[in-house]
Amino acid sequence: MNRRLLRLTLFSLAMTLLLASLNLLIGRGQKPLPKKENLTLLNREPTDIDRADIRNQKGEYSIYYDSENGGYVVGNLPTDLVDLERFVDFMVALSNMKAASRAAEKTDDPGKYGLDQPGAALSLRFTDGESKEIRIGSLEPVSQNYYLSVSGDESLYTLKKDLAETLLLGQEAFLSLQVTPKLRVSSPLSAVRDATFSGAAYEAPFSVKAVSGAGSETKLQALSFGTATHLITFKGTHALDQEGGIRLLGSLLDIKAIKVEGYQLTQSELAGYGFDQPDARAEFVLAGSNEKIVLTLKKAGGDTFYAAVDGRDAVYLINRPAFYDIRPSELVLRYLLNPMLMDLSGVRVTTPENEYDIAYERPTGTEGEAKVNGKAVSISSFHAFFRLLTSAASDGSLYTGDEPTGAPALSVTYRYKNESKENDVLRFYPLEARRMAVSINGITELVIRDSFVTRLIQAAEDLKNGDPIEEVW
Repeated sequence: MNRRLLRLTLFSLAMTLLLASLNLLIGRGQKPLPKKENLTLLNREPTDIDRADIRNQKGEYSIYYDSENGGYVVGNLPTDLVDLERFVDFMVALSNMKAASRAAEKTDDPGKYGLDQPGAALSLRFTDGESKEIRIGSLEPVSQNYYLSVSGDESLYTLKKDLAETLLLGQEAFLSLQVTPKLRVSSPLSAVRDATFSGAAYEAPFSVKAVSGAGSETKLQALSFGTATHLITFKGTHALDQEGGIRLLGSLLDIKAIKVEGYQLTQSELAGYGFDQPDARAEFVLAGSNEKIVLTLKKAGGDTFYAAVDGRDAVYLINRPAFYDIRPSELVLRYLLNPMLMDLSGVRVTTPENEYDIAYERPTGTEGEAKVNGKAVSISSFHAFFRLLTSAASDGSLYTGDEPTGAPALSVTYRYKNESKENDVLRFYPLEARRMAVSINGITELVIRDSFVTRLIQAAEDLKNGDPIEEVW
């Protein structure tokens, strides 16, 4: 937390406080409403507080303005662990303290109200030199507020429980439970640029990369997948499934802790959590700011995990996040490859018996021209063939066997206009139960129904011969 920012935030909020309220006549001829008692005990701005010393059953700590660093300090908490929103709300409520009620004009017996041994004692010092002593007593049973006394005032008051209970807690009440940033845009796909996942929860590390704003290598890879927004890489690279991607990347954001397990830990204390052998580790970059966050998880028990963020002196206890359980099959878009026709110069289809070399170009002002083995074919038939070809989709399962060997039942090669983009090569190998393993550029991770191979081989022959193309497989 930037300490100067903290002070400026307090100052700007203080300027919005209402200093007084007026009773208005309801209308001509009617009596004015009874004047409401003013129960404002302190009428200050948050930045008027120079120091607050708080003593309660949890211990003692101080909140004070550190002029050297231009901001407030809360006990011995690291400034980047302080919950800014809660601290600001507390300082506003404290500096402009209002009683919930006046319980008595005079505190006749402090012991009756728990004020002789208060649950919390607060010493306030203001920048103009004035000071106040405040005591929080026992709980008032009807209102569930707390009895309160203020130095220089003989009356007995009650204080609303929100502020009172903050004063009854230790400095840890101001620790932020925000582990990762909130989602501030419409979709996690727009919030997270790149992410890498590793650890015992996964069979192997995998990564997700955004196409927009990516480097030249990623953009060349993306030509294989047309309009894909993100690519995901296991052994090979695929288009990221949008639904799975939202679940994966969304679960990285707005993680809130159950509690802060520890802070200002020694190296040996930190090592005791076992983060050197994590159950999950996520490294991701936020879009816009390019801030890199490294989040490490270790099982704590049940469905809870210890969590640490690199560069932050804290260990959190969090609930099980969705990215811990997500599986590769949920993240890969089922379409094998889906290049845009405008990026292609041709396609080659190879079977054990035949080869179909299909060239394509689209001169300006035309629908395009296609040739099979040098012979012109109907452009509408070619379009039907291309729709069939790019409809190739996995059955939703992943291939886990050894790399297939021998001659494939079908090979498809995509050629690109961009000379820097290498050809994409699909090879289909028979499996049992009417399935085929699909090798993409030499890496086999997907499975497809064998009816696609049968249909595509027939469609290539039909395209060459000028016969109608059947697109359903």
